Amino acid sequence: MHRSHHVTRAARACALVAVLGGVSLAATRAPARSAHASAPTAGVVARHLHLIKSEPAANDTLHAAPTAIRLWFTEKPELAVTTIRLASAAGAAVALGPVTADTGATAPITASVKGRLAPGAYVATWRSTADDGHPGTGAIPFVVAAH
Repeated sequence: MHRSHHVTRAARACALVAVLGGVSLAATRAPARSAHASAPTAGVVARHLHLIKSEPAANDTLHAAPTAIRLWFTEKPELAVTTIRLASAAGAAVALGPVTADTGATAPITASVKGRLAPGAYVATWRSTADDGHPGTGAIPFVVAAH
């Protein structure tokens, strides 16, 4: 295989991984336990941040608009690098307050909803990092039903 063709193919593969690794379009649901490497090296266990639960939950149909987005994780996220965004199905951003966290180890992180949510479909997206430095991302689709 010609070298320039091989480099181009590798570049395309890297670009695809970058796009797919950005924000998952599927809801992120992980088991309550941390993920562990199948063969830890020298006693090191690999753990990564995973979403356990959210309010609203993925694919929920709500009869009233939520006043906040709440996320629970397998481990405490680094608040300084955690983002939560909310958008309508058409992509219009909804204003959220700053991301906050209670002090408890199992407490959720929260962003209050500042904008008005009309009936329709929405997606809350999140990005965070835990102590291990590996980023976690996810998307939580939900619907606000007409009153």
